[in-house]
Amino acid sequence: YGGPGCQRHTSYSDTVATRNSSTGPQEAGRRIVVLAEALVARLLFHGSQASGVEFLRRGRSHEAFARRAVVLAAGAIGTPKILMLSGIGDPLQLQRLGIPVQVANREVGQNLADHVAQWLEGFAH
Repeated sequence: YGGPGCQRHTSYSDTVATRNSSTGPQEAGRRIVVLAEALVARLLFHGSQASGVEFLRRGRSHEAFARRAVVLAAGAIGTPKILMLSGIGDPLQLQRLGIPVQVANREVGQNLADHVAQWLEGFAH
């Protein structure tokens, strides 16, 4: 926290969790590594199931795959952005942007609101 009225905000889209890729799957066990300065670009799919993420770190593209589940928690704005970049959203919008449709869902990206407005409203009175 940065003092009264200030809130430190960390978005999951700034980090990515993955198993230690320098060891084999048996050796990695349940360990995870959190990478700083990594930006999630899109979800990766195996069929219709999300199986990992593509992320950018230090100017290079990388992929990380999940054993069980992919959890996307990038905030009120970041989550729908990543979903849409991954092909989940309104088919008309995705097609206009040249993004292949994975899952048609017109609700993704609609009625976006972040908590910033609540803070601004409190300072205005």
